[in-house]
Amino acid sequence: MHLMGYSWNWPSEASIPAGLTAVIGGDGRSRKAVKELLIQTGGGSSNKPLSHFWACTDAGTLEEMLSTASLAIAFTRGLSLVDAALKRLGSGDKSGTGLRLGAPALESNLPGSTSRDLEAITTEFQLAEEDFRSLRAEVVEADGDLEASMMDWLRERQDAETTLNAYRDRARQLRSRLRQMETTGPNAPCPLCGRVLEGHYDEVLRELNDEWESVVQDGIWWRSRWEQLELKPQDLQEREEKALKLHVTLEAQSERVELLRARVSSMRAGSAPIEKEVARDDHQGQVMAALIRVRIAREIRARDLLLDRASRFVCRLTGGRILAITVRRGGVHLEGDYETLRSVSEEDLSAAKLAIRLAAASFIAAGVQGLGSLLLEEPFDRLDPEVGIRSLLLMKELVSEVPRIILVSRGTTVGARPELFDCIMEIREEGSTAGPALRPTTAGPGKFMLQSSVTLKH
Repeated sequence: MHLMGYSWNWPSEASIPAGLTAVIGGDGRSRKAVKELLIQTGGGSSNKPLSHFWACTDAGTLEEMLSTASLAIAFTRGLSLVDAALKRLGSGDKSGTGLRLGAPALESNLPGSTSRDLEAITTEFQLAEEDFRSLRAEVVEADGDLEASMMDWLRERQDAETTLNAYRDRARQLRSRLRQMETTGPNAPCPLCGRVLEGHYDEVLRELNDEWESVVQDGIWWRSRWEQLELKPQDLQEREEKALKLHVTLEAQSERVELLRARVSSMRAGSAPIEKEVARDDHQGQVMAALIRVRIAREIRARDLLLDRASRFVCRLTGGRILAITVRRGGVHLEGDYETLRSVSEEDLSAAKLAIRLAAASFIAAGVQGLGSLLLEEPFDRLDPEVGIRSLLLMKELVSEVPRIILVSRGTTVGARPELFDCIMEIREEGSTAGPALRPTTAGPGKFMLQSSVTLKH
C-alpha cells in the first residue's frame, strides 16, 4: 500500500495478535504513515462519533479530546437513537414548528422561557436533588444491610463447611481404627496408651463404634445444614431485591436530575434565537424539545462518567501529582494536591489526554457495540519515563476489555518493559526502493535457563 510517499507491506488488522502491540522505531514521518494506515484499515465504523474517536489519537487541547471522547461514549449509550428520533421528527415537520439539528449546542433549539418558567424549573430541580440525596442515603443503608447479611450468611456457610469437614476427618479416623482393630483382634493395641487390649478388646471396640456412629449422625446433620446454606436465605434474597430496586430507582432519579440541571443551565444562559419557534401547544414540538433535553442530559452524563474514570486514571499515571480532571467555566482543568494547576507542563497535558482516551475506550468497550481495537500514538512519547511505564501497565490491564491495543511510539519506554507486550513490530529503514519494512522483534516475558557447571554424583 502506498501512503505518504511510502510503500508498505502491512498486514490486515486481523493479523495483529490480540493483546498489547507496539509499532516502534523509524522517523516521525514513518510513524505517522503507519498511524494513517492503521486508521484506514481499522477505524471504519458506521458510527461517526466512534470512528472520529478511534482516529483522533491526539487533539490540540484537552477540551477537544474530552468532547470527542464523551460524544463517542454518549453515542454508544443511546444518543444515536435520540438523534434518529429527532431527525425523523424534523424531516416530517410540516407545521412550521421544526427544530434545528446537527449543532453541538442543541440546547439552543429550546424555546424561549420566562422568569416564571425558570423559577418553576429551578424549584423542581431543587426538589429532585433533595429526593436524589434522600434516595442515595436509602441506597447506602440498604447496601450496608445487604453487606452485613451477606457476611453473616457467608460466615455461617463457612462455619458449617469447616465443621462438616472436621466431622468427616474424625469419622475417617475412627473408621480406620475400627478396621485395624477388627483385623488385628484382641491383640490390637489400645488407641490411647498402646497396650495390648486382650480382655478389654470388646469394650473398646464397642466404645469406638458408638463414637463413630455418633460422629456420623452429627456429620449428617452438618451436611444437611451446609446444603441448606448453599442457597441464599429468604431474608438475604429480599434484601438483594430491595437493594436492586433502589439502585434502579436511584439511576432513574439521577437521569431526572441531569435533565432538570440541563434545562436550568440552558434557561439561565439564555437560548439563542431559533429558526422556527416550537409552539408550546404543539405535540410534535413538545416531543422534540423533550428529546433535545434528553440528548443534553445524556451528553452531560457521558461527560461526567468519563471525567470520573479519567480522573482516577490520571491520578494513577502521575502518581498522585494530578488528582482529577474537572470542567468549569473557562475549560478543562487539572487539579493538584491543593489547587488547580495554573501552569500545565507538556508531560502533564499528555498524561491527561492519554487518561481520557483510555477511560473512554474502557466505557465504549463495555457498551453494546464494543471496541475491537484502540490506537494510541503521540501523547505517549511526551510522557515522563515513569508515567510511561505506569501507562503501559494500565494498557495491559485494559486488554481484557479491548482485545487489541496498538501503540505507535518511538520505542524508548517500550524497550524498558518489552515483557508487557504481546507483539512488537519495528520500523526499519533498509534503504530499499520498497520503502521502510516492518519486522517483528522480541516481546513478552523472557525465559532463562540455569545450568550448573557441577555434576552431582549419587
